Amino acid sequence: MTFNSFNFLLFCILFFPLFFTFKKEQNLILIFAGSIFYGAWDYRYLALLYSTIFSDYYIAKYLYDSKNKILRKIFVTIGLFFNLGLLCFFKYYDFFAGNSNEAFKLFDIPFLLPLLNVILPVGISFYTLHSVGYLLDVYKKYEKPVFSFNEYAAFITFFPLLVAGPIIRINQFREQLKETHFFNLQNLKEGMSIFFIGLFQKVALADNLAFYADRFFKDPSSFNSFDAMMGIYSFAFQIYGDFAGYSNMAIGLGLIMGFQVPKNFNLPYFAIGIRDFWRRWHISLSNFFRDFVYIPLGGNRYGKTTRNLLITMGICGLWHGANFNMLFWGVFHGLVLTIEHLIYNTKLNVIKTQVVIIKSILIVITFHLVCFGWIIFRTSNLQETKKVLCVLKKFSLDYLGSFQGYIPVFALISCSILIDFLIKRVGKVDFFNQANQRVKGFIVATMLIILVLVGGYKTTPFIYFQF
Repeated sequence: MTFNSFNFLLFCILFFPLFFTFKKEQNLILIFAGSIFYGAWDYRYLALLYSTIFSDYYIAKYLYDSKNKILRKIFVTIGLFFNLGLLCFFKYYDFFAGNSNEAFKLFDIPFLLPLLNVILPVGISFYTLHSVGYLLDVYKKYEKPVFSFNEYAAFITFFPLLVAGPIIRINQFREQLKETHFFNLQNLKEGMSIFFIGLFQKVALADNLAFYADRFFKDPSSFNSFDAMMGIYSFAFQIYGDFAGYSNMAIGLGLIMGFQVPKNFNLPYFAIGIRDFWRRWHISLSNFFRDFVYIPLGGNRYGKTTRNLLITMGICGLWHGANFNMLFWGVFHGLVLTIEHLIYNTKLNVIKTQVVIIKSILIVITFHLVCFGWIIFRTSNLQETKKVLCVLKKFSLDYLGSFQGYIPVFALISCSILIDFLIKRVGKVDFFNQANQRVKGFIVATMLIILVLVGGYKTTPFIYFQF
């Protein structure tokens, strides 16, 4: 069940009246709704979800009650091992077994690990990080545990965030789960506008750009360098529209209920530098890896910044997928972050980025560094990555003649940039709610026309569901 499906529309028609009618049972309704929403993918994986909820709830209570440091360490280790063990088994076992078998063959070791071909449970990477963050926050005594089981279960099964985030911490949701949420017309208007913008980003922009990206990456060698650039740009804005669209739909759904969900994207392609990019792209994940990996490793201290950045971004890459290209993608970002860190610690950091022309150049450079990373991210192995780079090397002005065939790509990318410009100018995602009636009517009508003309005919799965 996806946010842009007819089944989800029926789900919402049933859910929202129940949620606002039975005010004393709202957490139970959230749990029930989250179970139906998640079970619609594969009901068998509800057992995994609830085993995580039960184990974390009781381990967190023990961590709070116990004064024995050794036992606290043992129990938090058990909790982390259980959560991360499930994630590693479903996501990384076949990757580990396959590569181990290749190593065994190389050294003539007569032993092979069985490949299980297990299906990755949707959303496990996201709700596992919710659970791990919760356990570590309680263990470190940054937060008290959630004493109501229903409140904690509602936190984990909150359906707008369950399968693809944003990733939230318990301090961002604790008090909201204690409140009674009443129907609010303003919340409905703002939530619907944010949801609609997210739907537009996904269906009208990302799904149509997917055609050009998939066509190129399916067989890079049969295209010229201009085609390659268009394919790469298409993927860059596809993955942005796809994931930012999902996040905005989740934020909008939460707001309709009266829940404040933090934004997950902040105009990432306007970033000045990769460090700035990760402050704007998938913000909740960036904050998680900063707080639970980078800082515990030592952060910028002890002269080990390079090591810590490479480890953190390497893990971040592997979190996105169990293959070497994802690892290399993460390490690439780690290397660029290391270079930037060195530059910022020299006199070069006096460059005045408020000068428009300098700022524009840095934004363009950053965007193309990100696009280079997307090549690694999108290709399945280094051989495929090499094919793309070989096509790009053969650049010729003669290829610009194929420009006309990519007018839809330029139109879709321009529309994506325009949405970002409106968000930046207004300061809110629900930008057309801030406009006067005529402007609002024009924007809504334009987006509806584009949706009718180019959206909804071929649904492309959300990219981040595979992670």
